[in-house]
Amino acid sequence: MIHVQLPAELDDIVANLPEEARQSLDEVLRDAVQEYLWDQKHGPIALKRLADLDSGRTKALPLSQIMAEHGLAD
Repeated sequence: MIHVQLPAELDDIVANLPEEARQSLDEVLRDAVQEYLWDQKHGPIALKRLADLDSGRTKALPLSQIMAEHGLAD
């Protein structure tokens, strides 16, 4: 179990979220932590791939081509 102490201003925002989101406070905080951790893990990969695309080291393919190559075209 993890216990977190939030600054007063953030605590006020978080305290109002569950009512607006119709989720429990635990659900809101669990979702926020999960999203943050996903971003920390995958964000650098996405930025590297974007840099590769911008520099020309890789190229984008049309979705229709990818679908056709995998037998998913209409």
